Amino acid sequence: MLVVLTKPPYGREDALGAAYTALACAEKGISSTLLLVGDGVYAAMRGQRPQGPSIEDLLYASYPDVKLLVDGKSMEERGIRRDELVEHAKVADQKEIAKAAMEASWVLVF
Repeated sequence: MLVVLTKPPYGREDALGAAYTALACAEKGISSTLLLVGDGVYAAMRGQRPQGPSIEDLLYASYPDVKLLVDGKSMEERGIRRDELVEHAKVADQKEIAKAAMEASWVLVF
């Protein structure tokens, strides 16, 4: 399962929905990857402390069961550096993203 998050982490339920979906699939034995692209890359940034549930905490809870890929091009466009991301995030180039999409049995976009 490839779960793609394109929305920012707060203000909508997309980020939590994407992370919960990837985690639920992994808990059921389905190989899961969470891919963050566009504004979704903000979800992988460390140090988030919102009033409600934290996407950062959920990403940590899903490790190592869910592979976390972050689109390097989207990061670059937003001025985000690798050292600002959660430790287990893997910065992916377009080739790696294409490979993840081709290998997935299902793709779900949030």
